[in-house]
Amino acid sequence: MLARKEELEMDDGVARLESRVARIESDANHMQKSLANIETDLRDLRKSMDQKLEAMDAKFEQKSGGMEVRFEQKFGGMEAKFEQKFGGMEAKFEQRFGGMEAKFEQRLGGMDAKFEHKLGTLETRLDARLSDLEKKESRRFYALFSALVILGAAILGAILSGPRPH
Repeated sequence: MLARKEELEMDDGVARLESRVARIESDANHMQKSLANIETDLRDLRKSMDQKLEAMDAKFEQKSGGMEVRFEQKFGGMEAKFEQKFGGMEAKFEQRFGGMEAKFEQRLGGMDAKFEHKLGTLETRLDARLSDLEKKESRRFYALFSALVILGAAILGAILSGPRPH
């Protein structure tokens, strides 16, 4: 009897599992159909967008091609006009200011020579003063050295002339 009861319980479990599996399979089939519909819709959307973009590109090409021609018609000759005017201005500028460079160089050369002369004079005077200062410092150093030698000799004499321990 116990075996029969277990068999009945197992049959109930299998039946419940079969119904659940059937429901899951049904849901999977439904999802698969929905996914196929979504893929179709996406392909259609992509085709539609490609067609619209191609149409926009064609319109843009048509419009921009005409604009380029009109631009060239309006502004094409301006480059030559600017070149002509600025070429004349450049010649005038060179004519008026061309000789100034040589004059400027000449004046700078004169100023440079004056500066070199003043700098040389200043250097000579500075060397003379430094030489005098070195002589004075040399004499001061000699006097200080002599005083230190005398002081050292006096201290040494005082130490040596003091009482001697026997």
